[in-house]
Amino acid sequence: MRVLPLLTSFLLSAPYAQAGPYIKIKNKVKGVDGNFESLSNTARVGIEWKINSFTPYIEAGGGVKSNSDGQNDEHLAVEGGSKLELTDNLDLEAKVEAFQYTDSLTWEIELETKYKF
Repeated sequence: MRVLPLLTSFLLSAPYAQAGPYIKIKNKVKGVDGNFESLSNTARVGIEWKINSFTPYIEAGGGVKSNSDGQNDEHLAVEGGSKLELTDNLDLEAKVEAFQYTDSLTWEIELETKYKF
């Protein structure tokens, strides 16, 4: 996986005067009908930029996913996206997230519209 070293060097060399680096811990618990399905814990480093009402970001890291059968799978994670403030009350957010496991690559795209009263 050549993406992670490339992404890490980009994050370390980014212009910090215009950007904000951060560390993020992401924990997800999933289930179906009250039954435990999986637990995922991921540590990430990222950076975000503020350009007027546009805030893009990118982050990468790794972690472990534990399934209900007791199997643990290590993974690498990469996420990128942006928030756009259209008005004082209306925001749009979009992100793409990918997980590289030993034998598979999973991904998701999420779009969110938020209206504040």
